[in-house]
Amino acid sequence: MLISLNNTVCTEDFILLLKDALVKGQDFSFSPTGSSMKPMLNGVDDTVVLTKAFDKLKKYDVALFLRRSDNALVLHRVVKVTGDSYTMSGDSQYFFDENVAHSDILAVMKSFVRSQKPVSVTDFSYRFYCRKILLKKYIHIFFSKIYHKIFK
Repeated sequence: MLISLNNTVCTEDFILLLKDALVKGQDFSFSPTGSSMKPMLNGVDDTVVLTKAFDKLKKYDVALFLRRSDNALVLHRVVKVTGDSYTMSGDSQYFFDENVAHSDILAVMKSFVRSQKPVSVTDFSYRFYCRKILLKKYIHIFFSKIYHKIFK
């Protein structure tokens, strides 16, 4: 069964609905707000399908976690795994949430729907996109550092 959440709710209520669905073995879908995961997720027309994070996350997984510093729910991609913690970043961001504990991970993305077309995280095109977007991020950071060294 798919739980759909398209209305804006407070963080606490959202977490309760999410945990309730996951405990029952159900997937949970919602339309994320914000722009940090663009171009993959472009807005309210896109729907993310989350499932329980059974195992340790892997690089390129997209997870919903609770950022402790500001108590915000964040949907970002794993860019590095270190022991029991993760470095996460949005696809359109060039800064990182470091040391995200596995205990802060609420769920992991199973698929998303764009223009009524489902895209699974196991699709080749999606896996290619993940590698491409992370490579683009690291190239941007590399050249940004060079630029700032030259013109500083």
